[in-house]
Amino acid sequence: MKRRSILFALVLLLPSLIGLTALTGTSSSIDNIHSVRAAVVNLDEPVTLDSGTTLPAGRQITARLTQGTGSEGSTSLTWDIVSADTAATGLSDGTYAAVVTIPKDFSSGIADVLQGASTTAPQVSIEANGSSDVMGLISHAVVASASKEFGTTLTVNYLDASLAGTGQIASGMEDAADGAGELADGSSTLYEGASELAEGSATLSDGVSTLADGTVTLADGMSTLADGSVTLADGMSTLTNGSSRLANGATTLSNGMSDLRTGSNQLATGASTLSTGVSGYTSGVDNAASGSATLAAGADQLVTGVASYTDGVQQVYNGITQPSGASSVSLQDGAAQVADGLSQLDSELQNIDTSALEALPGQLDSAAEGAEELKAAADSLPALIEACGQGDAAACQGAGTIAQEISGGAGTLNQQLSAGASSARSSSQSLSGQVNTLKTSVSTLSAGASSVSGGIDTLAEQINSNLLGANAEQLNAGAQQLASGSSTLNNGLNTLSSNSQSLNSGANQLASGSSTLADGTASAADGADTLAEGANDLANGTADAADGARTLSDGTVTASTGANTLADGAVSASDGAETLAGGAQALAEGSFTLSDGANTLVDGLRDAGNQIPVYDTDEASAMSNAIASPISVSYSSAQAGTKTSLAGGASAIALWIGALITVVGLGAMGSRRIASATTPVNFVRSSARPAVLFALGQSVLLAAVLVATGVSLSHPMAVLVVVACTAISLTIVHQGLLAVFGQRGGVIASLFLLVAQVVSMDGVLPAQPGGIFTAVRQAFPLPRAADALTTLITGIGPSVGGAIAVVMAWAVVAFVASIAAVARRRQTSLGSLRAAAARA
Repeated sequence: MKRRSILFALVLLLPSLIGLTALTGTSSSIDNIHSVRAAVVNLDEPVTLDSGTTLPAGRQITARLTQGTGSEGSTSLTWDIVSADTAATGLSDGTYAAVVTIPKDFSSGIADVLQGASTTAPQVSIEANGSSDVMGLISHAVVASASKEFGTTLTVNYLDASLAGTGQIASGMEDAADGAGELADGSSTLYEGASELAEGSATLSDGVSTLADGTVTLADGMSTLADGSVTLADGMSTLTNGSSRLANGATTLSNGMSDLRTGSNQLATGASTLSTGVSGYTSGVDNAASGSATLAAGADQLVTGVASYTDGVQQVYNGITQPSGASSVSLQDGAAQVADGLSQLDSELQNIDTSALEALPGQLDSAAEGAEELKAAADSLPALIEACGQGDAAACQGAGTIAQEISGGAGTLNQQLSAGASSARSSSQSLSGQVNTLKTSVSTLSAGASSVSGGIDTLAEQINSNLLGANAEQLNAGAQQLASGSSTLNNGLNTLSSNSQSLNSGANQLASGSSTLADGTASAADGADTLAEGANDLANGTADAADGARTLSDGTVTASTGANTLADGAVSASDGAETLAGGAQALAEGSFTLSDGANTLVDGLRDAGNQIPVYDTDEASAMSNAIASPISVSYSSAQAGTKTSLAGGASAIALWIGALITVVGLGAMGSRRIASATTPVNFVRSSARPAVLFALGQSVLLAAVLVATGVSLSHPMAVLVVVACTAISLTIVHQGLLAVFGQRGGVIASLFLLVAQVVSMDGVLPAQPGGIFTAVRQAFPLPRAADALTTLITGIGPSVGGAIAVVMAWAVVAFVASIAAVARRRQTSLGSLRAAAARA
C-alpha cells in the first residue's frame, strides 16, 4: 500500500515537475543569452565628407553592437571584434554562433548616399553557423536593430545639415554676387595699375639700356688703357737693356782710368827719381841712364793708357747718344721718350673719374629693389585673383597664369639685377682701387723716368765737355810730348854732362808736368767711378720701372676684364628689363580680360539660384529611401535547412523514447524474470540482448528516415555509427532505470530525465543555460548525443569523441547498476514472505 501511495503521488506531481523543469530551463537559457558569442569583422576604412568631417561608420556601428556586451543581465549577445580568419575558424568550430562582416567600402557607401552620389545603401553581412535557426534570427534582429538606429542617426544629421544649409543658399548667392561686383571693380583698378607698371617697366628698360651702353664704352676705354700699358712695358724693357749696356761701358771706363792712374803715378815716381838723379848727376850717371830707360818705358805705357782711356770715353758717349744694334733710338732719346710718355700717361690717369663706378652698384641695387617690389606686387596678384574662385574659371585661370609669368619674369630680373649689382660692385671696387694704385705707380714711375733722363743728359754733357774734344786732344798731345821728351832725354843723356843746367831745368819741368798729369788722372778716375755708380743706379731704376710697367699692364688687363663683365651684366639687365616690360603689358591685357570675366561672373551668380538641381518623383523617392535607410543587412546561414539543423536533437529524443518503449515492451525487468535461477550478470546480459537488437534495427530505420525526409548528412556512415551507439547506450540506460526503480518508477524517471535533458539541448532556444542545466548538458547522454549527431550531420560543431565517451560511460554505469539492482531485488525479507502468505 505504501509503494502504491508513493506511485500515485509521483503520477500526480509528474506534470508539475516536468513543467517546472521546462520553465526553469527555458528561463535560464533566455537569461543567459549574453553568454552566446558572436564575432564582428570590421574591414571598413573611414572617409572624409565634403564638409571635412571624418565618417568612421564601421567603428560607430561596431560600438553600437558591442555596447554593454557580455555584461551580467544583458539581453544582447557577446560580441568579439576579431579578424576575418579568426571569425571563419570560430564559425566552423562552433565558437561563434554568428559572424557580422562590415565591408571595406562601408563608410564610402554611406558617404555617397548622404551626399547624393548614390542611392544604393551599403550592406552589413551576417553569417550564422547553422546550429540554431533561432540564433541566426536573433543575431540578424540584433544587427538590423543596431543598423537601423545608426542609420536613423545618420539621417537626422543629414536632414539637420540640409535644412541648415538651405537657409544659407539665398544669402550666399547674394554675397557671391556682391563679391563678384567688388571683384570687377578690383579688376578695373588692377588694369590701371598694370598699365602704369608697363610704362614704368619701359622706362626701366630704357635706363638699363643706357647703363649697358655706358659700360660697353668703359670696357672699350679699359681695353685701350691695357694696350697702352703693354706698350709701356715693352719700352721699359728696351730702356732696361740700354741701361745695362751703359753700366757695362762705365765699368770699362773705370777700369781704364785705374790703369791711367797707375801709369801717371809711375810717371810721377820716375820724374821724381829723375830729379833726384839729376841732383846727384855727378855721382850717378849710370843711375840717370837707367832712370831714363824707365822713363821711356813709362812714357810708352802712358801713351797706350791715354789712347785706351779716350777710346773708352768715346764708346760710353756713343752708347748714350747714338742708337745701337737693331734699335733706332739712342739711350738718351729713349729715356726722354719714356719720361714724356709716362708724364702724359700720368696726366691722363689723373683725369679718370672713378666716382661713376662707385655710384654704379648703388644704382643697380636700387634697380634690384624696384624689381623685388615689382615681384612682391606680382606675387600678391594670385591671392587677389583667387577671390574670384566662385566665378568664370577660364578667366581666373588665365589671370593666374599671367600673374605667374610676371612673377617669374620679375624674379628673373631681380636675380639678374642682383647678380649684376654684385658683379658691378666687385668689379667697380676692384677697378677703382686698381686705377688709384695705377695713378700712384705711374706718378712715381714718371718722376723716376724724368730723373733718369735728366741724369743721362747731364752725364752725356759732362763726358762731352770734360772727357772729349779739346781735353782729350790735350791729354793725347801731352802724352805724345811726354814720350817725345823722354826720348829726347834719353838721347841727350850723353850730352848731359855738357848741358847739366838744361837737364836740371828739363827735369824740373818733367816733375811738374808729371804731378799735374797725376792730379788730372786722379780726377778723371774719380769721375769714371762716379759714372759707373750712376750707370748702375740707372740700370736698377730702369729695372724697377720695367717691373712697375708690367704690374701696370696686368692691372689694366684685369680692369679691362672686369669692365667687360660689367658690360655683360648690364646687357643681361637690359634684356631682363625688356622681358619685364613685355610681362607688364601682358598683365595689363590679362587684367582687362579679368575685368570682363568678373562682370560675366556677376550675371552668372545672379542666375545661379535658378540652376539648383531638382529631382523628379522617382529620383526623389530613391534618394529619400536611401537617406531614410542608409544601411542594409544581408543574412546567410551555413545550415542546409530547418530539418537538417533539428535532425540531431530530434534523433536523440527519438532514440530515448524508442529505448524506453523497447525495454518496457519486452518486459525484461519484470519481477518473475528477475526471480529466475540465473546469476544477476547473466540475467542482465541475456535480458539486454534482444533490446540491443531492437535498438540496432531502430538505428538503421532512423538513418533511413533522415535520408528519406531530405536531411543532408555531411558524414552519413559516421551518423549511422553514432546513432547505433546512442541507441544501444540508451537502451542499456533504460534497462538500468527499470531495474532500479521498477517498471512504473523507471518510466516516470525516464520522462523526468527526458524533459531535463531536452531543455538543456540546442533547439528552439540557444543552449546556454546556467547552473544545474549546464552540468546536465555536459554530463548527461541525451544532449551530448544530440551535439555529436548535429556535428556529423551539419559538419559544424565541436569534436564528437568526448560526446561518444560520455554516452558509452552511461551505458557502462547503467549495466553495473542493473546487475546490482537485480541482486538486491532477489533478496526476500521476512516481511515480504508474510505479506505474500497473507495475499495467498
